Amino acid sequence: MLITVITICKNCVNNIEKTIKSVVIQKYDNYEYWVIDGNSNDGTIEKIKPYEKSLNFISEKDDGISDAFNKGIDRATGEYLIFLNGGDVFTNDGVLQRVSDTLKNSKADIVTFNEITNKGDIWLKNDNDALYQWRMSLIPHQSTFISKKIFEQIGKYNISYKVRMDYEFFKKCYYFGCSFEYSLEPIVIYDLDGISAKDTVSFEKEGLSIRLLYDSKFSYNDIDLLSSIVEVYEQKIPSMCEVENIPRLIREQKSNLYRKYLEKYIRKMQLGEIISDVIREDDIYSVAVYGWGGLGQIIYNEFRLNEVNVPAVVDKRAKSAYIKIYDFDDDWPLFDAICITVLGDVNSIIDMLSKKGNWKIYNLCAFLDS
Repeated sequence: MLITVITICKNCVNNIEKTIKSVVIQKYDNYEYWVIDGNSNDGTIEKIKPYEKSLNFISEKDDGISDAFNKGIDRATGEYLIFLNGGDVFTNDGVLQRVSDTLKNSKADIVTFNEITNKGDIWLKNDNDALYQWRMSLIPHQSTFISKKIFEQIGKYNISYKVRMDYEFFKKCYYFGCSFEYSLEPIVIYDLDGISAKDTVSFEKEGLSIRLLYDSKFSYNDIDLLSSIVEVYEQKIPSMCEVENIPRLIREQKSNLYRKYLEKYIRKMQLGEIISDVIREDDIYSVAVYGWGGLGQIIYNEFRLNEVNVPAVVDKRAKSAYIKIYDFDDDWPLFDAICITVLGDVNSIIDMLSKKGNWKIYNLCAFLDS
């Protein structure tokens, strides 16, 4: 089985040689190696040239990391590809042999191995953690082998992203149902001092736009629209990223940030005002909100801002310290209509509500799609 190893680099004079050495010493010989340099001017090219007989090499201007990745993909002929960036190294000379044995027995589109950071931390802690990282699209690309056919089926890396392109690509893989296998064996030592560690503003901003695209289940997938929404939120992110503990802050308040991000979008599109106007045109005087997730709370507050009477909030599982939330089996107060703020399985919710009472039903998804 032919494996393609791709290393991208630009002005990486202090780290590129150790990466190349870790590849060319591999005992497994059925691999090809591409080094994609972004027109370095710091001596990186001089470090690469002595190894030209053991690798394929181009050096030319590119449009960032995604573009460099894609140049490697275009040239790759292997069945599986791995992206080992400048500064990252294989743990020993037997890595590709052991990996090839695993890949030959695998039918998975994505096969992830473990990695160790250059600070000594293990990335995947256990089986549950590996599966969680896959669901969250946080698997380490430096130790992940991707079937070449996947790039042909769902596309290459999105050049709209300058830092989080691997996160977006794995989100897309998960979204399209790509198969996944993993091993807890560490095969790579990962350099933590890459661009994502240096450009925390882009890291967090792009992460938010990607979560909006894939996790919200909105019906659109227009990157230009997402970029315009990001601009609305742009002033908030840089000021937060100046805080020393931004990684902890993002982890602890990610859901709150995401809710605020959606709120920015809904207000930008004036959806609260649009829905409220429709309700008034329909001569509806009171509306219950179905769903107390992030969108439900946003729509509830938007209704209050637009002077729409909300006598009840309905949710099967949610609790709130400051507002009464009715379970589906409770006796509900009187109201004229109900607004569904849940984005999934809307038809079954409508069926369920029709058995409970005869209300006019507004569906938030319809307004998001319009």
